[in-house]
Amino acid sequence: MIIRVENGRSFKGAELYYLHDKRLRGEEERFSKERVAWTYAVNTLEEDPEHVLAEMRRTSFDQPYLKMVSGNRVDGSPTLKPVYTVALSWSPDMPAPSKQQMIEGGQSYLQHMGWQEHQALMVCHTDTRHPHLHLIVNAVHPQTGMTFDYNWYKTRSSRWGLAYERENGKVLCLAREARHAGHSMETQGPVLHYGQWKTWQEVRQEAATDPEYTLALQSGEWATLKGGQRAQRIAYWKQSGEMRRQLQGAIRDEVRAEFAPEWKAYADHRADRMKAARQFDLETRRALRHYRRHGPLHGVGAVKELKGRKAAYHAKLKEDLAEQRADINARVKARSAALSGPALAKLAEDRKAQYQNVLARERGEKGKLAADQAQGRRRHDVLGAYDAANHNRGGGLTVEQIKAYKDHARDVAAQRQQFDQARGEVEGRDRADPKKDAETERKARTEQQDKARDKTDKERHQERTDARLAHYLAERKAAGRDRGGGGRER
Repeated sequence: MIIRVENGRSFKGAELYYLHDKRLRGEEERFSKERVAWTYAVNTLEEDPEHVLAEMRRTSFDQPYLKMVSGNRVDGSPTLKPVYTVALSWSPDMPAPSKQQMIEGGQSYLQHMGWQEHQALMVCHTDTRHPHLHLIVNAVHPQTGMTFDYNWYKTRSSRWGLAYERENGKVLCLAREARHAGHSMETQGPVLHYGQWKTWQEVRQEAATDPEYTLALQSGEWATLKGGQRAQRIAYWKQSGEMRRQLQGAIRDEVRAEFAPEWKAYADHRADRMKAARQFDLETRRALRHYRRHGPLHGVGAVKELKGRKAAYHAKLKEDLAEQRADINARVKARSAALSGPALAKLAEDRKAQYQNVLARERGEKGKLAADQAQGRRRHDVLGAYDAANHNRGGGLTVEQIKAYKDHARDVAAQRQQFDQARGEVEGRDRADPKKDAETERKARTEQQDKARDKTDKERHQERTDARLAHYLAERKAAGRDRGGGGRER
């Protein structure tokens, strides 16, 4: 049992096609009805097929009114495509079903889909070698005006076809049975065995099948092939992105290992500096306690100077450590850029070249499908077993590929370093001037001497100020004793 479901807008178009013979090439209209064996109406007041379709058309037009009188909501959108056509085709290698068996099969299908209360017209055609029945179903309910449930209609139709074949004692479509049983195509073998395939080949070679049905099959093959190829291209570029991330991670790990000794040296240096800072703070606190205990003998300036030295010491410590971290981070960033740039560029070049192979393979698949369809061959591998992901299996980069890209990046980075070094030597030789070097050195020495002289002057001024303050305090203390004052001077 083969089932084909399509959806349309016009009941008049369905009448012109299903209730008349097919038009020949060059004809505009055909009113003969030789291929129509019989018709059967379901849930309609009329029995004449033309009148039945007209009644369906009026029902679809009256959908808002039917919703209103039945108490349903009328604010929904109207059904724009109410015409559903279903083709039920029996296999040629089975006994030809009678009219009653076809009607019962059509009613069973409507019952399974939940459409048994909707208007339908069954039309039997005799223009092919295999018997087939057409059902023209109105999606609008004749009493409530509601649209029937058409979700997953292909899957539901396929399940009914499998159940119908099982009831008749012979399952012909093994792929459908495997799919609904939850098994893969690979474990169930080919879609059709040789006898079934040969029977269908004879039908196609004799041009006995419905041309529109063949066209629908071919369109399905193209849609499946193009969809699979599109998924294949998307998976290819997703895999390329995963390869980029994998290569970047490998380069990042290598750079981290390369700079690990420097970071350890920095950590040891920081620990030593922090230990020295704690000792400096301890000594400063001792000096401050000594000054507070002995009063203002040494002056307020000495206390402020100690606190200032402490703040300056910690500021200088923080600045030095930040400079060391910034220097290492800058060199890490430069090294990562020097390695990742060439490696990622090489990877992108390779992936673009491989992508051309993917496009060439897809063009070959399309050409083969076109040739097969021109000769009337069905492509069951495309319809049932096409797996676009097969072309992209294998995950990301291998260890050998990562090593090759990293070696390429190191070679490029070494060449750039040699070039920069040679350029620096040439530019330095061009700029070399003994007179200018001597003048620069003399200026630097003079500035250093001036800074040392200024520092010495400041220290001498501070010493004189502290001495005058101490002398002044001593005189005041002595004057207090002469006046008979006692106690600690405040």
